[in-house]
Amino acid sequence: MALPRSTTLGLVFFASGFAGLIYESIWTHYLKLFLGHAAHAQTLVLAIFMGGMAIGAALAARRSAGIRHPLRAYAAIEAAIGMLAWAFHAVYTSSTEGFYAVAQAQQLQGGTFTALKWLLATLLILPQSVLLGATFPLFAAAATRADEAATGRSLATLYFANSLGGALGVLASGFVLVPHLGLPATMAVAGTLNLAIAAVVWRGAGAVAATQGGAMPRARAPLGRLELLLLLVSALTGASSFVYEVAWIRMLSLVLGSATHSFELMLSSFILGLALGGAWIRKRIDGAAHPGRMLGHIQIVMGCAALATVPLHSASFDLVAWAVQAAPKTDTGYALFNGLRYGIASLIMFPAAFCAGMTLPLVTRILFDRPGQGERAIGLVYGANTLGAICGLAFAVHIGMPVFGLEYLVASGAMVDVALGVLLLVVYGGRARFQLAGAALLGSAAATVAVASTFNPQKLASGVFRSGEARIAGQVLALAHGKTATVSVELNGATMVLRTNGKPDASAMVGGMSATGGHSLDEVTMALIGTLPLMLHDSPRRVANIGFGAGITGDLILGDPRVERMDTVEIEPVMVEMARHFGALNRRNYDDPRSVVHIDDAKSFFASHGKTYDLIVSEPSNPWVSGVAGLFSVEFYRHVSRYLAEGGLFAQWLQVYETHPDRVVSVLKAVDQVFGDYLVVALDRSDILIVASPRGKVALQPDAFDRLSPAIRGQLRRIAVATPSDITYRVVGNRALLKPWLDAQPVPANSDFAPYLDSHADHDRFVGAQWHELPGLATSAYPLVEVLGARPPLATPSGLSINQHLGHEPPALAARQVADALLGPAPLAQVLPVPAGLPPDLAAQGRQVLAACADPPLGDRGFAAAGLALKVLPYLSVSEGGRVLDALAGAACLQPPAGAAAAWPQLLRQVAARDAAGFGATAEGLLAAGQGGTETRSRYLLGMAMLGHLGSGHAERARAVWDRFSGPLLGGKPPSLALDVLRARAGGVAMPTVPAPR
Repeated sequence: MALPRSTTLGLVFFASGFAGLIYESIWTHYLKLFLGHAAHAQTLVLAIFMGGMAIGAALAARRSAGIRHPLRAYAAIEAAIGMLAWAFHAVYTSSTEGFYAVAQAQQLQGGTFTALKWLLATLLILPQSVLLGATFPLFAAAATRADEAATGRSLATLYFANSLGGALGVLASGFVLVPHLGLPATMAVAGTLNLAIAAVVWRGAGAVAATQGGAMPRARAPLGRLELLLLLVSALTGASSFVYEVAWIRMLSLVLGSATHSFELMLSSFILGLALGGAWIRKRIDGAAHPGRMLGHIQIVMGCAALATVPLHSASFDLVAWAVQAAPKTDTGYALFNGLRYGIASLIMFPAAFCAGMTLPLVTRILFDRPGQGERAIGLVYGANTLGAICGLAFAVHIGMPVFGLEYLVASGAMVDVALGVLLLVVYGGRARFQLAGAALLGSAAATVAVASTFNPQKLASGVFRSGEARIAGQVLALAHGKTATVSVELNGATMVLRTNGKPDASAMVGGMSATGGHSLDEVTMALIGTLPLMLHDSPRRVANIGFGAGITGDLILGDPRVERMDTVEIEPVMVEMARHFGALNRRNYDDPRSVVHIDDAKSFFASHGKTYDLIVSEPSNPWVSGVAGLFSVEFYRHVSRYLAEGGLFAQWLQVYETHPDRVVSVLKAVDQVFGDYLVVALDRSDILIVASPRGKVALQPDAFDRLSPAIRGQLRRIAVATPSDITYRVVGNRALLKPWLDAQPVPANSDFAPYLDSHADHDRFVGAQWHELPGLATSAYPLVEVLGARPPLATPSGLSINQHLGHEPPALAARQVADALLGPAPLAQVLPVPAGLPPDLAAQGRQVLAACADPPLGDRGFAAAGLALKVLPYLSVSEGGRVLDALAGAACLQPPAGAAAAWPQLLRQVAARDAAGFGATAEGLLAAGQGGTETRSRYLLGMAMLGHLGSGHAERARAVWDRFSGPLLGGKPPSLALDVLRARAGGVAMPTVPAPR
């Protein structure tokens, strides 16, 4: 093999950087699953990783000059990294599960638990990190020996190649490997790449050894003042770069979104800037007459470029607003939007990152040429830079962000770079006074810009990446930059909105409107998340509430006198303080002595406290937000179920808006794998609640509403939930009803290690996917949820409140109004205009039903009764349904028509009575006689025939009905979700009711 030159070496180190960034991403993901997503956990995970790399670099620096064949040492390390990568997943799962088992058995808590957990986390990745840190000094030693006349060029080439590989590795891992292969297989891919690198380099190392002698180390000299200064520059440059990175990621999260894919694009943009900076300097570094002065100028330019990101960031909101409005909500549009996001991230990060990419090669080259330094300079500079990065990260997250805020955090990093530039020009400059004055002037101007260019709260709170509006319409009452997120409170008219990184997380009507009963749909969601678990548990003494939000859920839970303690787990302390703006709606969280708020990650909290709970209520943010999808995984459900007391229940909120049906199915499958039973309830037409039990049954009892305290009932009346039927009516299904359908769906259960939800959630949000059909099962014209036993019958009177929480179809509210009209004292002719107060569209539906039944069109008498069957009877109690039919006894639609259609009035009686065997046989007979008429009515008969047979225990007859009639009736169209659930329950092979995602 010929002697490797810079190009060959660059390609090898490109591949090494590609694999290295995959490791950083995947290891961070693994350890966050174990340690939590709290700010301190994120910092310490990176500290372990980068600290290990610094140790490896330092060790290599001490020994590289004495290693005769550094490429062989490098190949051996690459092989070791690859083998450890292959073993990592098995070691991780066995060790962490074993740790939790021991911790629970030994009741480890507090400091002991935390210390042992961090020790295990360190042992999991520190060896690999040390090995990764050693690769650069060894490989660089080989490269500089191969071309001793161009040391600087060789070093810059390696920095460039390694960084470019890292930039592409981030994208490949996030957008291709993890979505298609999962975490373990992605780790294996990176490990295989390392093994391949090791094989190639080892084979070539022999040829290199034959033509290249060992190092000719200079007499090692102690580090003098100038050497220490260069290492300080390296460390502080690493610190400022990470300050920038943290600040820019937070800034860009407000304009590009905080999804995992957004972070991957940002990180890749930053690393690409470093790579291109290295590429630019490699042709100039060896020819520079005064590299020290060049380094000083670059430091000053980098600081000024960083400060320029503040106004650029402000301008980017309008660009993203245009893109969101203009881009088609398709796969192609999402790809274009990601391209734009990458471009904006590069616009913000590139200039300063480009400069940062030049600094390390320059510092290394200068120190390399110092007497008595040589190859060890490579490891010293690399290690110092890494340690500085750790310090910069810790400062940015724990001090800079909370104390300085975003704009001043950027300024703090910029001042460090400008100061370093001034110092370098003083040391290396011939005309130092003039240069120092110019640098000081630039620094002062930059500081002025930083102070003057404060961020616009109207933009920061806009959520432009979602709304397409660069500014919010309301008034920003408060905005604060926490350690993990930027939280704001907006007042828009009478509605208070709580936002996290610009995304609305909660809203409520406050002030004068609340006194009159006005409310937002978010209030319905939050109130019912707290109410339903209280209704389903006999004695909810200890409650854990995951996610503080606006505090409305917690306030409602504390309204139950049976609750003795509620532990609320919130990852962002600023959220708790900002929620105080909601005043009386959440005051119990702050004032009630039963309420304790813990700032922690949920998984970490449960493991470290070791308590068990009667109820655990999980109300996180949307799954497309980075880190949140882990609260909807098989592994999290297994973990949290450990901390449920005997008979305990776990309640999980889940969105069905801005998401694909397959993603909801993946979460339901994850629940199904862990819990013995569960109940799915529609909070509104866009949100559901899953209440699950590891062992016992979960069932809504007829008297469940009576368990609620008067205080809670008063809060529910405010959101138009006033009767038991308002709760009963929302039940979508239980495990017995949904499992056959779920099992037939070609979708994996969401897992931490195969993050199906996280990989697709951002795409779903962008294209605006939704699945209103699932909550629609609760309001289906087929009373399948009631007949198949997932919910109790509606009470008499059903008393459904007039609200629009579940949408307008089917018209349950019109049914109530029809029933009230018919069962009142006035004759039918006087109530044909449905009573006032009903929304106009519902009133029109009710009027249409009554008019058609009283006077059906000529020749359509037999089918007019279908209006009652579809739009009224499923939403009334058995008693009310029978009385409505009695009141209409003289109506034309209930007079038996001639021929086969005569069975329609009989079907109505059977549906009203929930006579499953009866309406199953009658509906099948009408189908066989061709009495469906329209497509809607025919599908109704198909569903009712199958439901009747299933409800009376004859699944084989339901299957036979499907086989006989579904083909002609559906005509190749996909069935509705309700029909497909019935088909799966009958033993048929259910199929996706929507096209598979691309």
